[in-house]
Amino acid sequence: MADGDKLILYPAYVCPVEILERGIIIRPSYSYGTVIINAFNRRTRLLNIECIKLCEDFDVSVFDVRRLEVKVSVGFAEELAKFGAVTDDFRNWHRIIRSRKVAVNVARIRLVWHVFAVRNGEVTDTFTGETAPAASLADTLFS
Repeated sequence: MADGDKLILYPAYVCPVEILERGIIIRPSYSYGTVIINAFNRRTRLLNIECIKLCEDFDVSVFDVRRLEVKVSVGFAEELAKFGAVTDDFRNWHRIIRSRKVAVNVARIRLVWHVFAVRNGEVTDTFTGETAPAASLADTLFS
């Protein structure tokens, strides 16, 4: 990010989860992951990483900033994390053969700002580094 960039900060919950998978044909497996919940529009994304390093010393005073409001409580974020950690292949008829149980560590849920940088007609997701045309920002934030 460079000075003069426009930043859009939307609230997100970072929820560490523990996942137990088991099935008739496969052996049980235990894994850790992180569910990122957009606290503005309730979208979830499961990442297969146990721990995310959060940046706590970010100064936004040199940027043009727009902050979106938080529309999700911590209790609802816990439920969304449980739902977001169960992928579609565990929600259909396959759940007879395979199941996934999710535990959320509520004490480790953190509310953070997910930052998008707008520069030269492109939007950069500072979390993933992905760049897209600015028109796609509306879909990302409001769908």
